[in-house]
Amino acid sequence: MIINLQRGSNWVGLDKLSGGVVATYRNAFYVGQFSCGMAEIHYKNHRWGYIDTLGNKALPSEYESISRFNHGFSFVKEQGNAYSIIDTSGEVKVRNLAYSTSINYGSCIIASREAPEYSIFNGLSIKKINMMVSRADGDGFLRGFAIVEGKMDGNMALIHVSGEQVPTLSNGRGVTLEISRPVDGRYACVEEINGEKTVFLWRLGKESPEKYFRGYGSVIVYPNGFIALSRNGSWGIYLDSGAEVFPPQIYWMTECEVPGVFPYGDVHAMKGFITIAQGKGSDYKWVIGKPQYTSFEYIGCNIFICHGETADDPIIKEF
Repeated sequence: MIINLQRGSNWVGLDKLSGGVVATYRNAFYVGQFSCGMAEIHYKNHRWGYIDTLGNKALPSEYESISRFNHGFSFVKEQGNAYSIIDTSGEVKVRNLAYSTSINYGSCIIASREAPEYSIFNGLSIKKINMMVSRADGDGFLRGFAIVEGKMDGNMALIHVSGEQVPTLSNGRGVTLEISRPVDGRYACVEEINGEKTVFLWRLGKESPEKYFRGYGSVIVYPNGFIALSRNGSWGIYLDSGAEVFPPQIYWMTECEVPGVFPYGDVHAMKGFITIAQGKGSDYKWVIGKPQYTSFEYIGCNIFICHGETADDPIIKEF
């Protein structure tokens, strides 16, 4: 496996096992990580393209902007204002798009240039979403679900890649302000009813929520039965049952990235996910188990580039 890193003014490809340099990219502002055998590269002529694992140009075309290949597809902006979805051969599968969200697991949300019509791109087919949508979360589909905003009522909605809408309102009186993507079959919604915010915890396949947390304005659902709840700018960690695991004193947290280990301090019961948190009086820190690193980048296949005190001291770890 090759990992691309910046060394001085150049970008290089390192062999994961030996650590040796296998490619040098001297004319690049940026080189991404390999996916589907290709990595995105930003040339110093300000054009974007793709290279193979030997550092050779993989596709003849160069683009104004591109994304990483995912399950054989990528979203690119060609010269001018045209956006397209291409496969690894460079063949255009869908063209003349207004924009697209990220392609995840072979699916994304796209909009045609002719009309504000949202669609699901799944494999090589286009399947329409039979709902009026004014906005879609930029990550598109993650773990098979996407978050969108209804055009008519302004409610946030959760849809499956099939186009099916998942229940998000506990009753017809409230407004859904925020939704978390499902984790372990659980998801949560922040609902405002008569000016009061409440977090409702749902389970896929159920028509009503199984738990609620009154007075909280934001939520993150984690694996292994844990959730994070925010009130008045402070996050706390809780079990699905409502039992407090960590008091509300965390300033900032992120969603779960990939399976890994506990993200904060020494509460080892929360092993099973990776996130980032900022506590009182501390800097932003990624935490992987016991060791702390200034930052790390997930590059796929449970491989991380971890940085210690300086960015020049990368540590490659696998989970």
